[in-house]
Amino acid sequence: MYLAESGNLENNENLRMKYFPNSLTKNAFTWFTTLPPNSIHSWTQLERVFHEQFYMGQTKISLKELASVKRKNQESVDDYLNRFPLLKARCFTQVSEHELVEMAAGGLDYSIRKKLDTQYFRDMSQLADRVRQIE
Repeated sequence: MYLAESGNLENNENLRMKYFPNSLTKNAFTWFTTLPPNSIHSWTQLERVFHEQFYMGQTKISLKELASVKRKNQESVDDYLNRFPLLKARCFTQVSEHELVEMAAGGLDYSIRKKLDTQYFRDMSQLADRVRQIE
């Protein structure tokens, strides 16, 4: 993603390395700032350690797999609903926020789904609020 957005930096390894931290947020930025000084010497090395840290062999998932995700026993509603954007990032099929919410609702226990059946939720936050009220 970074390379696709970096355009003119594509052929300049030093500039790619220089501007890479500007593309990072949250956990990725924290990870990067805690790397030992002078521990990265090339773009290839930076790319490799970044992928080792953040991709850990996680592969692409299908829309069918995303739609079949279920809430785990003892999993909080927030943890369950926070998993969806992470899983969605590994699914390259376009899915609207509303469709993602419907998939997430589909993975809830039947007793909860039954109470949500006729309701419309525009985003995960709204769904989470309603599920918390029910539980």
